[in-house]
Amino acid sequence: MSTSAACEQRVTEVSPEESMLIVEPLVQAVRERFIEWEMATLGSSKTRKVRTESWQEMHDTPRHFAGCSESGLTIAFAPEIVELPEETVLGILAHEFGHSIDFLYPGRFVLRDREVIGWREMGGEGKREAQAARAAIRQWQQRDPDQVEFDADAIAQYVTGQTIGYSGPCMLQGLNAGARRPQGLR
Repeated sequence: MSTSAACEQRVTEVSPEESMLIVEPLVQAVRERFIEWEMATLGSSKTRKVRTESWQEMHDTPRHFAGCSESGLTIAFAPEIVELPEETVLGILAHEFGHSIDFLYPGRFVLRDREVIGWREMGGEGKREAQAARAAIRQWQQRDPDQVEFDADAIAQYVTGQTIGYSGPCMLQGLNAGARRPQGLR
């Protein structure tokens, strides 16, 4: 799926260092919500270790403002993110933290129809528990790119209690606004 011709390239005069200062309060707000969820659910937090960085090269297409490493330990955003409305920035950040926590806890979220329906414990002692854990990881690893994106939205919604919707000519994320992510959106 391609975005509309009306999806124009955004530019900013803000440096990566300045954008970090501007976006940091929003990053912290989203991060804290994920940490609260982890502490309440697991009693510890891996999200505390996630680094956020601003990279000029991140904005390589008109709708690309942020990304998460496959380790889940780095979330990078483009300085151009500062030109977006706050609800859009929060939606993008929640989506990226959704990726992060998905990668930090592979195969642990139980999802159905783009919704988290539970949390899978992986520490069982028996043969059956070990087989179930291996199957869950295998299924998690075999997801297609669309499913990975759908899961990030579902996890973000589950953790924050707010839906991630897509709207505008670039189909950018936002909190509690827009439609579900369309299939094939890149």
